[in-house]
Amino acid sequence: MLGPDVTIFGTADATQKRDLLSRAAAPVFPIVWDEPSGMAMIEAMACGTPVVALRRGSVPEVVVDGVTGVLCDDPVELPAAIAAARRLAPAGCR
Repeated sequence: MLGPDVTIFGTADATQKRDLLSRAAAPVFPIVWDEPSGMAMIEAMACGTPVVALRRGSVPEVVVDGVTGVLCDDPVELPAAIAAARRLAPAGCR
């Protein structure tokens, strides 16, 4: 269902992770539980990459909507949020 333009990378070491995150449009966190930690989101933002996530658990405490990412209340909003995240400044995410 991902399509022919998707590459599965597998496990990334720290250097590869920074490279992947710095080139990504946005990592998507479609979590539907109250996530207690935001480390992966923080790593993405440290690379200047905005985060797209559902507004659950620690997400609103970690991501500043419209600055460091885009927060959604419903999974159907995620595709439009990815497009919106592309317009956010990397410096603001960092």
